[in-house]
Order: sequence, then C-alpha cells, then structure tokens
Amino acid sequence: GLGPVRMFVAAHAGCGWRSERARTVHRRVCAAACEAGMAAMRAGGDATRAAAAAVAAMEADASTNCGVGSTLNEDGFVECDASIMSTGGRFGAVGALQGIASPIAAACAVAALAEKPSPIGRVPPLLLVGEGAHALAVACGVPPVEPSALISADALRRHERHRLLLESDRSAPRGLPAGISAPGREACGAGDGCGALDTVGAIAIDSAGQMSAAVSSGGIALKRAGRVGQAAVFGAGCFILDPSQNRPAVAACTTGTGEHIIRTDLARAAARHAQEHGAGGMEQFLAADFLGQLPGVPDCIGGVMLAVLDGDRIDCAVAHTGPSMVAACMGPADARPRMLEAAQAEEAVGRAVAVAAAGLRAAR
Repeated sequence: GLGPVRMFVAAHAGCGWRSERARTVHRRVCAAACEAGMAAMRAGGDATRAAAAAVAAMEADASTNCGVGSTLNEDGFVECDASIMSTGGRFGAVGALQGIASPIAAACAVAALAEKPSPIGRVPPLLLVGEGAHALAVACGVPPVEPSALISADALRRHERHRLLLESDRSAPRGLPAGISAPGREACGAGDGCGALDTVGAIAIDSAGQMSAAVSSGGIALKRAGRVGQAAVFGAGCFILDPSQNRPAVAACTTGTGEHIIRTDLARAAARHAQEHGAGGMEQFLAADFLGQLPGVPDCIGGVMLAVLDGDRIDCAVAHTGPSMVAACMGPADARPRMLEAAQAEEAVGRAVAVAAAGLRAAR
C-alpha cells in the first residue's frame, strides 16, 4: 500500500494512440505533474493551487495536447480550453483562448472573480472565451506569448498531415481524441510518438480535505476557430461533489471527444455515480451512461479520472473507451508516483471500456 497520507495528487495525459515511446514520455509527464502538485501543497498551497500546478506542468510539455504543442485549429493556430472546480462549487473556465501558454492559469483567474463581489451586484462569469479570456488573464498577471510560440514542430507536422488527408479526399476526421479516425492514425503521428491525444486533467486533495479538479485541452485537430470543447463546459470537463448525507466527496475530470462528453454531461454524471457506488463501478457506468447514451455514434471516445474521499480512504480510478490512457497518483509519503494505465485493442476502441484503479489510506 501507499501508507498513511494527508495529501493526494493524480494526473493523466489524455486518451489517445500511443507508441511505446509515447507511453514512456507520458509516464514521465504524469509523474512530473503529480510532483508539481505535491510541491505546491508542501509549499502551503491548497488543493486548487495543487491541481492547477499539476495541469500547468503538463501544459508546459509539448508532448501533450494542452498549452504549448497543442493540436492546431483549421487556421493553423493553438486555441485552448481549460477549467477548474473546487470544493464548495468554485469554478472558472476559458475557451477558444490564443496567446496564453498556461490556459489553466487563465481559468483560475476567472474562478477568482467570484471572490470579488461587485458593488453593483454584477454576476461574475463562469466562462470567458477568446479575446475576453485573454484580456482577463493578462490583467491578472498571466503572461501572454506570441501565438507562434505555442506551435511545436510535431504539432505543425501533424497539422500538415491532417490537411493532406482532407485534400486527398480521404476520410475526414471524426471522433477520436484530437480528431483522427482510426484508419488514419499512422498518417497522423501515432507512429512517431504521440498521435491523437486529448484533454489532460489533474485532481488534488489537500490536508484539510478540500478537493479540486482541473482540465486543459488544445481540442480536436482542424477544429473550426472558436470551437469550445468539454474542457471549458461546466459539468462536462471537471466536477466536484461535496460530501453529503454520509456520502463521500468526489472529484472527476474527463477526456475524449468533447462533443460526445458535453452531450452526456460526463464529469458530473461520473461524480454522481461514484458518490453512490464508489470508484469501482466506472466500467459499467461508461458502458451505460456514455456509450449507451450515444447509440450509433462512431468512434465514441470518452474517459474519466476520479478520486473518491471517504473517511480515511481515497480511491482513484481511470476508465475510458479509447485506445490508451496514462495516469499517475501520489501521496506525500511516496518516493515516486505510482502509475495507472489502461489500454485496449484497436477493435475495442469506442465500443468497450478499459479501467485501472488504486486505493490508499488518508490519515485524518
């Protein structure tokens, strides 16, 4: 076991097609994200700061589809979505954001608006998009960057491959994370490392038992400018359920095809299911409440990472309908994060559910 802990961090690098080299890269990325979140709490930060720090670490790594190195939109620019939710319902999100290397920092700036009551009673926003999100982020001290600084060489190569697929009148991108249909994955980057990947996420629990979940995404390949995915949508990208009536607290974050996830309100639905049935029922939940709610939808890709805090126990699980998902979790007594990985055969993608889980004791 992991032994008694007071704090907890989990991070995942999204669902997607991964070579073995890419799995190795994302194990490192998830481990570093957990360590960044834990370092934030050891320095006095709360769960919100820890979840944001874990996601920010992934945004700074060009191997992920968030922040630097994200998938490009149809105009060839990085345009990101992100959100964060914490105990008590505090929430903030940004969508279609350009020119900011850490979208999660911008989402935190939106969430912080709720802590500054307006003298005239103006209701603070939950979500800001485009230029409005950029302006708030910069006003709150989030450094802007030139849009070109967010474009990695790998993302540009993938973008050119996507354009060639369309121009050659082959199958248009459909629903896999990063918008690549299964037959086209070799042509779209899976062979040279990280192929079609999607939203990253992190969950943190601090010493006071407060929880936070955060997500960040560059969205699907060749998306239309201004498209907003589930990473910015309340109830779809991340969700927190506070404890009530002897039911545990739950944090959840999602990854996969945003349009499918929004239609099923996946983060909120997963959190509610886990609060009733625990973290162990995610395979049945995704089969019934995700795949079962989207009959006839091809390449139906969705994934969930969640943590259930029940008394002195934390249960963490990842479950998804994609090809692979790499995650890690960590308590303060751990010398290194432990990995959570779930993968399945290509013929099962979009039709079956893969699951991985871990449990630990949380000292009170």
